Amino acid sequence: MPKLIITVAVLACLIGSLQAADKAKSPNQILGGKAAASSGPGNYYNGTGSYAGRTSNNGRSTSIYNGQGGLDGRIDRSKNNATIYNGNGSYAGRASTSGNGTSFYDSHGSYSGRSSSSGNTTQFYDGQGRFSGRAVTSGSTTNFYDSSGRMVGRKSK
Repeated sequence: MPKLIITVAVLACLIGSLQAADKAKSPNQILGGKAAASSGPGNYYNGTGSYAGRTSNNGRSTSIYNGQGGLDGRIDRSKNNATIYNGNGSYAGRASTSGNGTSFYDSHGSYSGRSSSSGNTTQFYDGQGRFSGRAVTSGSTTNFYDSSGRMVGRKSK
């Protein structure tokens, strides 16, 4: 379970989206990056159903590709921790998992939010503790919702 938690949300501290989530052109733009690294490889679609990119696993590393196929980031995982890099390979932050929760820190080491998982649902909170969205998995599909309950993307294996 710690791997699932850490991989579901490890990109929470990456630079936020500059575009509306429903028009995301990269997994990093869905829920501000929280959706970008689900367990296992998968394809991502934005809120309008357009292809937004994919993730690909290689050992303990997950690579994130945008909708045009360009590298958009990487996550290197250890048992309960993850190091996050942006598309240029620069350090972008880290995540630390304990139990069913993951805490996120930005590239300067400042706390930037957390996630909490129960059953098939992961809830996300920002650095001030405000609810920012959730991921709900059913079968091989994960749907992503913003804080108001609007679906902003999905991942399919």
